[in-house]
Amino acid sequence: MGETEQKTHSLLSPSSAHRWLNCPPSARMCEQFPSETSIYAEEGTTAHALGELKLLNHYGMIKNEEYQKRLEVVRQNSFYLQNSDEMEQCTDFYLTVVRSLQNDQNKNPLFLQVEEEVNFNEYVPDGHGTADCFFVEGTTLNIIDYKHGKGVLVEATYNPQLMLYALGIYLEYNWLFEFKNIKMTICQPRLDNVNSFQVTLNDLLKFGEEVKRVAPLAWEGKGNLSAGKWCKFCRAKAVCSAQAERVNLIKDKINNDPNCLSYAELTDILNDSESMIDYLNSVRAYALNQILEGVEINGYKCVEGRSRRIFRDEVQALKIASELIPENELYEKKPISLTSIEKKLGKKTFNEKFSNLVYSPKGSPTLAKEDDKRPSYIPNTPEDDFKNL
Repeated sequence: MGETEQKTHSLLSPSSAHRWLNCPPSARMCEQFPSETSIYAEEGTTAHALGELKLLNHYGMIKNEEYQKRLEVVRQNSFYLQNSDEMEQCTDFYLTVVRSLQNDQNKNPLFLQVEEEVNFNEYVPDGHGTADCFFVEGTTLNIIDYKHGKGVLVEATYNPQLMLYALGIYLEYNWLFEFKNIKMTICQPRLDNVNSFQVTLNDLLKFGEEVKRVAPLAWEGKGNLSAGKWCKFCRAKAVCSAQAERVNLIKDKINNDPNCLSYAELTDILNDSESMIDYLNSVRAYALNQILEGVEINGYKCVEGRSRRIFRDEVQALKIASELIPENELYEKKPISLTSIEKKLGKKTFNEKFSNLVYSPKGSPTLAKEDDKRPSYIPNTPEDDFKNL
């Protein structure tokens, strides 16, 4: 998988709980399709390893010799070396977030665990997972989950992954602590996303009872298929009948003018558009892969995509070209990007030197749902266009 140790996942893992709780059969359906790693997952694993070490070191849970030894291993990892400054900043931020949740930052919490295996078999068959960090202060259990990805913003509100962790922690330690509240926090540095949500122990146990009802269905591959936003990372969505039915249901939403959509009908389709596009792309990718493996898909074949010309030997080609074209016409000279300058200097130095020279132009208008946290787009006035000149 990668250069850092990978954790094993159960069939009904906490990280996929949003999917299998809403669509129980998907758990067994996904078994038919191999789980593929990605550079993003491997990068995240490396960031988690670095964040773990920083927490262990800060809270005195590891000897300095062991800390330095493990730190050196992480810092030799190729994913760390590709973007070391950002990874250091993100994991420093993670430590800052954990500390900020303490009632008293000048002393360690009474009970704190990092990258701890938690089991919730009482609620989910073979239910287990690894909690990034949790600690107890008074009657409150704090659970913090580090997300290194920047593709999807993650919310803590009724987050099923964190609530399953909370159930496991409750089962393990309720004899030792009197839990009344569970505070769940997502730390997602690359999206500047830190958000928390708190539930009572009673709310958590109600969630646990619902999990007890659904988890056996998911384990056995039973229950009803259900398509929704939880399908995004489902490996079986390309062959899922519920996804196909969603596309066909569009026809049932068109009730007025047979030629033109009403605004209400347009809204219905827009609400489903993102997941439908994602689904259709998955179907095409799945069909292509099957054809490459020798399966016949009626009416389709695999062809060579568009290509572009390249030199077989660029060094030799440029040597010849330099004899025919003036050097100032043969080579283009341009500065590196703002982001590249920031990476080379580090954020602290960059901000000190360039804070007065940097601004963010207004982005292009883009369509978003009404509950999107960004403010509504306001077009520039002529005066705005000249403001930063």
